[in-house]
Amino acid sequence: MQIVFDQGETRHVKLKIKNIKNEPFQITSAEFSFSGKYDREVLQSGQASIVGHVLDVVITPPAAGYYILKYTYIIGDETLVDIVEVVVT
Repeated sequence: MQIVFDQGETRHVKLKIKNIKNEPFQITSAEFSFSGKYDREVLQSGQASIVGHVLDVVITPPAAGYYILKYTYIIGDETLVDIVEVVVT
């Protein structure tokens, strides 16, 4: 997944988690890290907000370029990771 920002933007990035088996589930914790795509320097990190099955973070890319937003969250006894590429023009 890829999202595009204009330089200088601060935005919420929301990730909706779905269960392919259509079974009920609860996200018990969620963290994020926002880093440069190539140098992997962490620019922001912390707890993601959990609203039902949606993970929400607010990020501010510092300059034009390519970044990685990594969500790490727990459902039951599983730890899952989703990656979003952020492109700033």
